[in-house]
Amino acid sequence: MNPTLRDWLCQQLRPLVDVRFCVPAPAALSHSRPNAPALRIGLWTGVFVHVHSLTAAPKARQLRRLLQDDEEASCASLFTMAVTLAPQPGQTFTPPDWMLALHSLGQEQIYVGFVRDRTPGLQPFHLEPLNGGLRHVARFGTSLLPRRLHVGRVSIRHRSVRGFWNLAHFGVEPFWQQAAQERFANARCIDGGTGQGFAGVPSDPGDHNLLRSYALLGLQPDAAREEVQEAWRREAFNLHPDVSALPVDVAEERFLALSEALERIRAARGWNR
Repeated sequence: MNPTLRDWLCQQLRPLVDVRFCVPAPAALSHSRPNAPALRIGLWTGVFVHVHSLTAAPKARQLRRLLQDDEEASCASLFTMAVTLAPQPGQTFTPPDWMLALHSLGQEQIYVGFVRDRTPGLQPFHLEPLNGGLRHVARFGTSLLPRRLHVGRVSIRHRSVRGFWNLAHFGVEPFWQQAAQERFANARCIDGGTGQGFAGVPSDPGDHNLLRSYALLGLQPDAAREEVQEAWRREAFNLHPDVSALPVDVAEERFLALSEALERIRAARGWNR
Protein backbone atom coordinates (compact mmCIF):
# COMPACT_ATOMS: atom_id res chain seq x y z
CA MET A 1 0.00 0.00 0.00
CA ASN A 2 1.19 3.47 -0.82
CA PRO A 3 2.68 4.89 2.42
CA THR A 4 0.70 8.13 2.07
CA LEU A 5 -2.54 6.19 1.64
CA ARG A 6 -1.64 3.83 4.50
CA ASP A 7 -0.95 6.69 6.92
CA TRP A 8 -4.12 8.51 5.88
CA LEU A 9 -6.26 5.42 6.38
CA CYS A 10 -4.76 4.89 9.83
CA GLN A 11 -5.56 8.50 10.73
CA GLN A 12 -9.17 7.98 9.62
CA LEU A 13 -9.61 4.72 11.53
CA ARG A 14 -7.95 5.51 14.86
CA PRO A 15 -10.64 7.96 16.08
CA LEU A 16 -13.50 5.51 15.41
CA VAL A 17 -15.36 4.52 18.55
CA ASP A 18 -14.85 0.79 18.06
CA VAL A 19 -11.13 0.97 17.12
CA ARG A 20 -8.51 0.44 19.85
CA PHE A 21 -5.47 0.76 17.58
CA CYS A 22 -4.49 0.87 13.91
CA VAL A 23 -0.87 0.33 12.92
CA PRO A 24 1.15 -0.84 9.92
CA ALA A 25 1.59 -4.61 10.01
CA PRO A 26 4.59 -5.64 12.13
CA ALA A 27 7.83 -6.18 10.25
CA ALA A 28 8.03 -9.73 11.58
CA LEU A 29 4.67 -10.50 10.00
CA SER A 30 5.80 -9.01 6.68
CA HIS A 31 8.88 -11.24 6.64
CA SER A 32 6.95 -14.40 7.55
CA ARG A 33 4.16 -13.90 5.01
CA PRO A 34 4.80 -13.04 1.35
CA ASN A 35 1.40 -11.34 1.09
CA ALA A 36 1.38 -9.68 4.48
CA PRO A 37 -1.38 -7.18 5.31
CA ALA A 38 -0.74 -3.46 5.03
CA LEU A 39 -2.52 -2.60 8.29
CA ARG A 40 -3.42 -4.34 11.52
CA ILE A 41 -6.44 -3.03 13.42
CA GLY A 42 -7.52 -3.94 16.93
CA LEU A 43 -11.08 -3.38 18.11
CA TRP A 44 -12.26 -2.87 21.66
CA THR A 45 -14.27 -6.09 21.29
CA GLY A 46 -11.00 -8.04 21.09
CA VAL A 47 -11.31 -8.63 17.35
CA PHE A 48 -8.36 -8.01 15.01
CA VAL A 49 -8.61 -6.96 11.38
CA HIS A 50 -5.99 -7.24 8.64
CA VAL A 51 -6.26 -4.75 5.78
CA HIS A 52 -4.85 -6.14 2.53
CA SER A 53 -3.88 -3.83 -0.33
CA LEU A 54 -3.79 -5.45 -3.76
CA THR A 55 -1.32 -3.70 -6.05
CA ALA A 56 -1.17 -6.43 -8.72
CA ALA A 57 -3.86 -8.68 -10.12
CA PRO A 58 -3.89 -11.81 -7.92
CA LYS A 59 -4.99 -15.32 -8.67
CA ALA A 60 -8.31 -16.14 -7.04
CA ARG A 61 -6.57 -18.89 -5.09
CA GLN A 62 -4.22 -16.27 -3.64
CA LEU A 63 -7.22 -14.45 -2.19
CA ARG A 64 -8.34 -17.69 -0.62
CA ARG A 65 -4.89 -18.20 0.86
CA LEU A 66 -4.97 -14.72 2.41
CA LEU A 67 -8.35 -15.52 3.95
CA GLN A 68 -7.03 -18.81 5.32
CA ASP A 69 -3.94 -17.12 6.78
CA ASP A 70 -6.10 -14.53 8.53
CA GLU A 71 -8.41 -17.25 9.85
CA GLU A 72 -5.41 -19.07 11.32
CA ALA A 73 -4.31 -15.81 12.96
CA SER A 74 -7.87 -15.25 14.31
CA CYS A 75 -8.23 -12.06 12.26
CA ALA A 76 -10.93 -10.67 10.02
CA SER A 77 -10.01 -9.61 6.48
CA LEU A 78 -10.62 -6.36 4.61
CA PHE A 79 -9.41 -5.79 1.05
CA THR A 80 -8.56 -2.70 -0.97
CA MET A 81 -7.11 -2.47 -4.48
CA ALA A 82 -4.84 -0.03 -6.23
CA VAL A 83 -6.48 2.37 -8.66
CA THR A 84 -4.34 0.92 -11.46
CA LEU A 85 -6.33 -2.34 -11.18
CA ALA A 86 -9.77 -0.73 -11.21
CA PRO A 87 -12.03 -0.31 -14.24
CA GLN A 88 -13.11 3.11 -15.45
CA PRO A 89 -16.39 4.54 -14.09
CA GLY A 90 -19.24 3.31 -16.25
CA GLN A 91 -17.02 0.83 -18.08
CA THR A 92 -18.76 -2.26 -19.45
CA PHE A 93 -16.51 -5.31 -19.32
CA THR A 94 -16.18 -8.94 -18.27
CA PRO A 95 -14.49 -8.87 -14.85
CA PRO A 96 -11.76 -11.43 -14.15
CA ASP A 97 -12.57 -14.12 -11.62
CA TRP A 98 -10.38 -12.58 -8.92
CA MET A 99 -12.28 -9.29 -9.16
CA LEU A 100 -15.64 -11.04 -8.84
CA ALA A 101 -14.27 -12.92 -5.81
CA LEU A 102 -13.08 -9.65 -4.26
CA HIS A 103 -16.49 -8.12 -5.01
CA SER A 104 -18.26 -10.89 -3.12
CA LEU A 105 -15.88 -10.56 -0.17
CA GLY A 106 -16.61 -6.83 0.06
CA GLN A 107 -20.40 -7.18 0.25
CA GLU A 108 -20.83 -6.41 -3.45
CA GLN A 109 -18.39 -3.53 -3.53
CA ILE A 110 -14.63 -3.01 -3.82
CA TYR A 111 -12.61 -0.26 -2.15
CA VAL A 112 -10.12 1.49 -4.43
CA GLY A 113 -7.24 3.29 -2.76
CA PHE A 114 -5.77 6.30 -4.55
CA VAL A 115 -3.50 9.30 -4.16
CA ARG A 116 -4.41 12.21 -6.44
CA ASP A 117 -2.47 15.45 -6.31
CA ARG A 118 -0.94 14.19 -3.07
CA THR A 119 -4.42 13.72 -1.59
CA PRO A 120 -5.21 10.12 -0.56
CA GLY A 121 -8.64 8.56 -0.40
CA LEU A 122 -10.88 5.54 -0.85
CA GLN A 123 -13.58 5.16 -3.47
CA PRO A 124 -15.95 2.19 -3.65
CA PHE A 125 -17.31 0.67 -6.82
CA HIS A 126 -19.97 -1.92 -7.52
CA LEU A 127 -20.12 -4.43 -10.37
CA GLU A 128 -23.62 -4.39 -11.83
CA PRO A 129 -24.33 -7.44 -14.03
CA LEU A 130 -26.03 -6.87 -17.35
CA ASN A 131 -29.11 -9.07 -17.70
CA GLY A 132 -27.58 -11.70 -15.45
CA GLY A 133 -24.76 -12.35 -17.92
CA LEU A 134 -20.97 -12.24 -17.79
CA ARG A 135 -20.60 -8.56 -18.64
CA HIS A 136 -20.83 -5.96 -15.89
CA VAL A 137 -20.91 -2.19 -15.54
CA ALA A 138 -18.62 -0.50 -13.01
CA ARG A 139 -20.68 1.85 -10.83
CA PHE A 140 -18.51 4.14 -8.70
CA GLY A 141 -19.55 5.92 -5.55
CA THR A 142 -18.08 9.11 -4.14
CA SER A 143 -14.91 9.07 -2.05
CA LEU A 144 -15.67 7.82 1.43
CA LEU A 145 -14.49 8.61 4.93
CA PRO A 146 -14.73 5.54 7.19
CA ARG A 147 -17.27 6.14 9.96
CA ARG A 148 -17.43 2.65 11.42
CA LEU A 149 -15.78 -0.70 10.95
CA HIS A 150 -18.22 -3.61 10.65
CA VAL A 151 -16.96 -7.14 11.32
CA GLY A 152 -18.84 -10.40 10.96
CA ARG A 153 -18.69 -14.01 9.84
CA VAL A 154 -20.11 -14.17 6.35
CA SER A 155 -21.06 -16.99 4.01
CA ILE A 156 -19.52 -16.38 0.58
CA ARG A 157 -20.90 -18.27 -2.42
CA HIS A 158 -18.43 -17.29 -5.13
CA ARG A 159 -16.78 -20.53 -6.20
CA SER A 160 -13.17 -19.35 -5.84
CA VAL A 161 -13.57 -18.18 -2.24
CA ARG A 162 -16.62 -20.17 -1.17
CA GLY A 163 -16.90 -20.66 2.57
CA PHE A 164 -17.49 -18.89 5.89
CA TRP A 165 -15.02 -16.08 6.52
CA ASN A 166 -14.48 -13.33 9.07
CA LEU A 167 -14.75 -10.15 7.01
CA ALA A 168 -14.67 -6.43 7.72
CA HIS A 169 -16.13 -3.53 5.74
CA PHE A 170 -16.94 0.16 6.10
CA GLY A 171 -20.70 -0.29 5.76
CA VAL A 172 -23.02 -0.47 2.76
CA GLU A 173 -22.86 2.82 0.86
CA PRO A 174 -26.15 4.18 -0.59
CA PHE A 175 -24.62 4.92 -4.01
CA TRP A 176 -24.96 1.40 -5.37
CA GLN A 177 -28.35 0.78 -3.79
CA GLN A 178 -29.68 3.58 -5.98
CA ALA A 179 -29.87 1.18 -8.92
CA ALA A 180 -32.06 -1.18 -6.89
CA GLN A 181 -34.30 1.71 -5.85
CA GLU A 182 -34.68 2.77 -9.47
CA ARG A 183 -35.63 -0.77 -10.46
CA PHE A 184 -38.39 -0.75 -7.86
CA ALA A 185 -39.67 2.56 -9.21
CA ASN A 186 -39.51 1.33 -12.81
CA ALA A 187 -41.20 -1.95 -11.94
CA ARG A 188 -44.20 -0.13 -10.50
CA CYS A 189 -44.83 1.50 -13.86
CA ILE A 190 -43.44 -1.15 -16.19
CA ASP A 191 -46.27 -0.76 -18.67
CA GLY A 192 -47.26 2.81 -17.81
CA GLY A 193 -50.81 1.67 -17.20
CA THR A 194 -51.32 0.90 -20.88
CA GLY A 195 -51.81 -2.83 -20.52
CA GLN A 196 -48.81 -3.44 -22.73
CA GLY A 197 -45.99 -5.79 -21.74
CA PHE A 198 -42.48 -5.98 -23.18
CA ALA A 199 -42.21 -4.92 -26.83
CA GLY A 200 -45.83 -3.69 -26.72
CA VAL A 201 -47.30 -7.18 -26.35
CA PRO A 202 -50.68 -7.08 -24.55
CA SER A 203 -50.65 -8.85 -21.22
CA ASP A 204 -53.22 -9.85 -18.67
CA PRO A 205 -52.74 -8.94 -14.96
CA GLY A 206 -51.03 -12.26 -14.29
CA ASP A 207 -48.49 -11.65 -17.04
CA HIS A 208 -47.96 -8.11 -15.83
CA ASN A 209 -47.13 -9.30 -12.31
CA LEU A 210 -44.63 -11.77 -13.72
CA LEU A 211 -42.94 -9.08 -15.83
CA ARG A 212 -42.80 -6.84 -12.80
CA SER A 213 -41.12 -9.64 -10.85
CA TYR A 214 -38.38 -9.93 -13.47
CA ALA A 215 -37.95 -6.15 -13.46
CA LEU A 216 -37.49 -6.10 -9.68
CA LEU A 217 -34.59 -8.50 -10.11
CA GLY A 218 -33.14 -6.53 -13.02
CA LEU A 219 -33.65 -9.42 -15.44
CA GLN A 220 -35.28 -10.17 -18.78
CA PRO A 221 -38.14 -12.75 -18.88
CA ASP A 222 -35.92 -15.34 -20.58
CA ALA A 223 -33.37 -15.40 -17.73
CA ALA A 224 -32.14 -18.85 -16.73
CA ARG A 225 -32.83 -20.35 -13.33
CA GLU A 226 -29.26 -19.76 -12.13
CA GLU A 227 -29.45 -16.10 -13.20
CA VAL A 228 -32.69 -15.61 -11.28
CA GLN A 229 -31.29 -17.20 -8.14
CA GLU A 230 -28.08 -15.15 -8.30
CA ALA A 231 -29.97 -11.89 -8.92
CA TRP A 232 -32.26 -12.57 -5.96
CA ARG A 233 -29.33 -13.34 -3.65
CA ARG A 234 -27.55 -10.16 -4.71
CA GLU A 235 -30.55 -7.86 -4.29
CA ALA A 236 -31.83 -9.53 -1.12
CA PHE A 237 -28.40 -9.22 0.47
CA ASN A 238 -28.34 -5.52 -0.37
CA LEU A 239 -31.85 -4.83 0.90
CA HIS A 240 -31.88 -6.98 4.03
CA PRO A 241 -33.02 -4.74 6.92
CA ASP A 242 -29.94 -5.68 8.94
CA VAL A 243 -27.47 -4.22 6.39
CA SER A 244 -29.47 -1.84 4.17
CA ALA A 245 -28.90 1.91 4.45
CA LEU A 246 -32.61 2.41 3.77
CA PRO A 247 -35.09 3.03 6.61
CA VAL A 248 -36.02 -0.28 8.22
CA ASP A 249 -39.67 -0.19 7.13
CA VAL A 250 -38.69 0.58 3.52
CA ALA A 251 -36.03 -2.14 3.50
CA GLU A 252 -38.49 -4.68 4.93
CA GLU A 253 -41.09 -3.80 2.30
CA ARG A 254 -38.64 -4.16 -0.57
CA PHE A 255 -37.07 -7.32 0.83
CA LEU A 256 -40.55 -8.88 1.00
CA ALA A 257 -41.29 -7.74 -2.56
CA LEU A 258 -38.11 -9.42 -3.79
CA SER A 259 -39.04 -12.68 -2.08
CA GLU A 260 -42.52 -12.57 -3.59
CA ALA A 261 -41.01 -11.88 -7.01
CA LEU A 262 -38.78 -14.93 -6.72
CA GLU A 263 -41.68 -17.16 -5.71
CA ARG A 264 -43.85 -15.85 -8.55
CA ILE A 265 -41.12 -16.59 -11.12
CA ARG A 266 -40.50 -20.06 -9.64
CA ALA A 267 -44.19 -20.90 -9.83
CA ALA A 268 -44.54 -19.59 -13.39
CA ARG A 269 -41.49 -21.52 -14.61
CA GLY A 270 -42.31 -24.68 -12.70
CA TRP A 271 -39.13 -24.50 -10.61
CA ASN A 272 -40.93 -25.33 -7.37
CA ARG A 273 -41.38 -28.88 -8.48
